[in-house]
Amino acid sequence: MIFDNLIELVLKNNRDLRHGDIDVNNLGSFPSDHAGFFLALALGIWFASRRFGIVALVWTLCVIYPSKLISGQHTLLDITAGALVGAVLLLACQFLARGLGDKFFGYLSEWTLKNRVWSSALLFVVVFELTSTLVHVREFLKFLAAGSFFLTN
Repeated sequence: MIFDNLIELVLKNNRDLRHGDIDVNNLGSFPSDHAGFFLALALGIWFASRRFGIVALVWTLCVIYPSKLISGQHTLLDITAGALVGAVLLLACQFLARGLGDKFFGYLSEWTLKNRVWSSALLFVVVFELTSTLVHVREFLKFLAAGSFFLTN
């Protein structure tokens, strides 16, 4: 049943695309945060283990990205830009970690052991936001950018 609905949606999107009956993209999906997140994750795995990294990269390129294209959630430009952002951020983080690595991670591990409750709560928030691709952070930043909390009647 669910699979039939998915096939019907894909066929409808394909038909609409071929006939030019698609909605105008307002760039709300640009760049693809999924593409950036999954490429950064796959590259991170690849840096740690080439064998598992190849599997992660193939999965990202052959399953994750095409599913976003087929379902119409993203265009090829969205995915390419998102992947580029993810790769650049991963490389920047890796560069910074090499320079700050020992001191920062030593301090972080000491703080974590000293403040177990706070570090557990912080780790939960970070993992939760990463798994929800920072939806809550983006909504909060939109709220701040709107400046609506500064306005008084």
